Amino acid sequence: MNSSITDPVSFFLLSSGAVFALVWALGQCLERRTGSLSYLSAATLASAGLWLLSGAHFFSGLYQAFPHLLLVHLPVVACIGPCLYFYYRKLIHPSIPIRPRDVAHFVPAILVAVALIPFYSLSPGEKIEIATGIRKDLLAKWFGVLNAFPKLSAIGYLSAFAIRNRFLLSLRAPLNHVQLFVILFGCWIVFGTGLGLFGMILQTPSLQRWSAWTLPLIIFALYLVSKRYPEFISELQVEVKRAPYGKSTLTRLDVDRIIENLQSYMKSERPFLDEDLKLADVADAMHITPHQLSEILNERLGRNFARFVNQYRIEEARRLLLEESDRTVLSIALAVGFNSKSAFNGAFLDFCGVTPSQFRSGQSPK
Repeated sequence: MNSSITDPVSFFLLSSGAVFALVWALGQCLERRTGSLSYLSAATLASAGLWLLSGAHFFSGLYQAFPHLLLVHLPVVACIGPCLYFYYRKLIHPSIPIRPRDVAHFVPAILVAVALIPFYSLSPGEKIEIATGIRKDLLAKWFGVLNAFPKLSAIGYLSAFAIRNRFLLSLRAPLNHVQLFVILFGCWIVFGTGLGLFGMILQTPSLQRWSAWTLPLIIFALYLVSKRYPEFISELQVEVKRAPYGKSTLTRLDVDRIIENLQSYMKSERPFLDEDLKLADVADAMHITPHQLSEILNERLGRNFARFVNQYRIEEARRLLLEESDRTVLSIALAVGFNSKSAFNGAFLDFCGVTPSQFRSGQSPK
């Protein structure tokens, strides 16, 4: 059997994406503030990682040397759709518990595992014949349908999300960054899974390969968005809670007083010096929900939580740069709440138009 890698590009992209997803899933479980959302996110990422490993195994040609690994991933990967559903439900309706009847969402994955028993009992040569398309009998076609199930499940659950939250996909009003990301993310997933389904129907390996490539790119993009917009989830919750009814989450709140207290709290208590400061922490101090605080920041102050906090960090950094000239830029960056010099430099340049070193030397913005 051939044990060489016939497609190094696919092997590298898919295997690196798999390792990244699995490590990210582990990180979700090890967070100091773990909860059901973290575990559901970890389960989805781990399933995606296993899916990518199977793709690296197949498209690289390694399945010819290890045919016993073919389709072992399907029962687990078939759980991606339900995991996304429960993640979405917990995100939007955190008070709804997972009930015994919710196990029904995972019944199709169990049925997929049972239906694959005949495939697992085949000889290595027969598995390779099915994988390469040499064998085209009814049994081979049935296994092809099972292989497509995770894609159909993901599209089905995403479609249900889109139907129930059509306001997030509306193009009639100016889009905020939450709506824009949801639209682009949804289109990307539908495009990728659609490519794979057409590739299976038309028996076109290149389409299936391109479909597989979209998954690691989606995971990389999600990670970068989570770092660039750490409060994205809270802002999405605000959009989902408010938009279906066209109402604000701030009804009966004295928003002006909250803003006054918020600004006083940031200046007197200086919580921004803590690099692990979260939206929920500040919301608790203001005796409001994270959703309400996110709406106040976005609608009344015109900025998200990360930018709001960085504003105070940069103000403190400006003072230290001028008054404590013997301190290094890195020391000041860490002192005001940034976790790296690069993040500090980027934020400082964004707010002030110059780098911290240029500011300290008296250079004006260009």
